[in-house]
Amino acid sequence: MGTVKAGDKEFVTQGKDADDFIEMVNESVIVSFDVPREYVEILSKSYLFYPPPAELNKLKNSAVTASSFGTINALKSPGLQTA
Repeated sequence: MGTVKAGDKEFVTQGKDADDFIEMVNESVIVSFDVPREYVEILSKSYLFYPPPAELNKLKNSAVTASSFGTINALKSPGLQTA
């Protein structure tokens, strides 16, 4: 799970592993910036974001002891955008 800043936007995403997290970051950026559907296929052929090797190693070496998925209460967090 991590907080991602892209331009003036900030969002939280998570993944099952490093590769899934990177994919979720990319999907979040596409949704957050309202990328037109006709461009999504072109952009999805390569990662929009891929961390430098040192950061990728940190992601891959992070021990995940448990996974949990919850919901965000939009009334309590009105500034959050959900995808």
